[in-house]
Formats: sequence, C-alpha cells, structure tokens
Amino acid sequence: MKTVVFAPAALLALALVAGLAGGGWPRRRVAVRLGALADATERMLKGDTRTEIRAEGSDEIARLARGMERTRRTIRRALEIVNRDKG
Repeated sequence: MKTVVFAPAALLALALVAGLAGGGWPRRRVAVRLGALADATERMLKGDTRTEIRAEGSDEIARLARGMERTRRTIRRALEIVNRDKG
C-alpha cells in the first residue's frame, strides 16, 4: 500500500519541481533581455551611439529593442551632422 501511494506522490513532487524550474527560465530570459536594454540606454546616455542594439524575436521586448536601435541611429546621424557643421 505504501508503494502505491508513494509513487504518485513522488511523481507529483517531481512534476512540481520540474514546473518551478522550467518556469524560472522564461523569467530569467526576460530579465536578461530587459537588462541588456537598460545597459544600452545607459550607454546612449553616456554618449555611446556606436554600439548597436540587437533585437531577437517578435515579442514586445524585441519591438522595444528595434525602436531603441532606430533611435540610436537617428541620434548618431544627427550628431554626425552637427559635428560636421561645426568643423
């Protein structure tokens, strides 16, 4: 009787652990991607308009990254024009 009860309980525990571990991966990936965008923003605030902002995928984070990349290129072109007109 104990073996019959133990097997489903063990499988349930294993499924729960696997589910929790698997659920952490997508959250970690989102955090890493958002962290990379935050780093890119900091670089641009410090004047680095040379470093490309890469976008992977088609979700909201990728759309945000593509928008930031377009902004970076626009700022870079504007700065090139200003610097060219100065000199």
